Amino acid sequence: MATSIIIPIAALIITWFVLKALFNVLKIVVSTTAIILVVFIVLILFGYSPQNFTQEIINLPQNFDQIVTDARNYLPQNFDQIVTDARNYLSQNFDQIVTDVRDYLPQNSDQIVTDTRNYLPEAFNQVVIKVRNLLGL
Repeated sequence: MATSIIIPIAALIITWFVLKALFNVLKIVVSTTAIILVVFIVLILFGYSPQNFTQEIINLPQNFDQIVTDARNYLPQNFDQIVTDARNYLSQNFDQIVTDVRDYLPQNSDQIVTDTRNYLPEAFNQVVIKVRNLLGL
């Protein structure tokens, strides 16, 4: 008895999710079609003909192949150079940065801690006094 109620309810829930997903897909298709139609109309108003669109669509695979070919020809040469430069430059300068940090921090960290210990209580007292004055205490 209980399984006879559960199966139709589960079927309704699954149907609801499927219909909701289909409705979302339909909304996306309709909105995309509307955008394409508006762009198409605007381009026709500026003098582009449907033959121009057809020619561009026909040439699209060739244009895409040309872009891919140019990227393949250009990137490996320059990418290798970038990697080489980075390896050469970073290893030299990274050691210098680490050395500078090691030399600079121990000397100045003590000064920072001392300044903090000296000025923080005074600054905190000033804040407390101003808050009390604002509150009328």
